[in-house]
Amino acid sequence: MNSRERIIIIFLSVSISLSCFFASGQDPQPVRTDAGTPADSMEAVILKIRKEYARIKSDSAKCRIVHQDVWGESTEGGEIVRYFEGEQLIKVVSTFFGETGNNVTEYYFSVGKLFFCYQRLTTYTKPMSGIARKVVEDRYYLDNLKLIRWLKSNGKIADKTLYLAKRKELMEELTRLLSLEPEAP
Repeated sequence: MNSRERIIIIFLSVSISLSCFFASGQDPQPVRTDAGTPADSMEAVILKIRKEYARIKSDSAKCRIVHQDVWGESTEGGEIVRYFEGEQLIKVVSTFFGETGNNVTEYYFSVGKLFFCYQRLTTYTKPMSGIARKVVEDRYYLDNLKLIRWLKSNGKIADKTLYLAKRKELMEELTRLLSLEPEAP
């Protein structure tokens, strides 16, 4: 089986998982709570997600890595990098460059299901400068493909009424990214 066939098979398996319902190196950030406020019932799940995230980050150097240049998705091009443990897709990093900034999104998988997503949007001081004026980072925690926490760049939890639409947006973007055909060598 060639690498293109493997990517198609992996895309199909991830797409099936997604339809069942979501290169920064940043750890998922702990949620800030008021003094004396008990942590919500999701903390055990969040801790499990952080543990699996840390395992994948530390094992990334041992993975088989597939790079894919992507043109036509942004003004200055981009790249999709897939990380595999054996045949299992465990991480996808998309990086897209534009005149006024860049967007890096990391997707983490366990048993073929998305469980965490980190997104970093950098806006440049002026076009093509590469110097960051503003950086916005969001972290998305999922349990069984359900968005259970969205941690905003300011460290606060996003309004839960926004979760359903954001989950749909993340899933659609991931599905679109995985469907992009690798360019012929």
